[in-house]
Amino acid sequence: MSVETVVEEVKTEAVKVAEKVEGEVIKVADELKPEAAKVEADVKAEVKKVVQELTAEEKLALREIENSYLKATMEINRLSQIVQKAQADFTKQVENATKKYVIGAEWVFDNVLLQFKKKL
Repeated sequence: MSVETVVEEVKTEAVKVAEKVEGEVIKVADELKPEAAKVEADVKAEVKKVVQELTAEEKLALREIENSYLKATMEINRLSQIVQKAQADFTKQVENATKKYVIGAEWVFDNVLLQFKKKL
């Protein structure tokens, strides 16, 4: 027997085995299709249990509330900047008055009466 003959016999046998295996794989796959469909349906049912969608109206209401919140936050930030600037301007004015009237450390500024008083 020559090597070529043996190689051809092995190739032929390999093709037969591959065809048998392919046939068995197809048979097993066909047998598992109903089971796979059942598992898929079970998974979809479980996903539905885990996720609860909101209606379009509910989503819209939540977005409107969120929008109002963001607008209020922006307004708070704007007012905070105004307060900081006013506070800085007030402090600067008091410091200028302190320099103008040559007020020493024994004096304090009364914010209510808007006047300098000697410490007691």
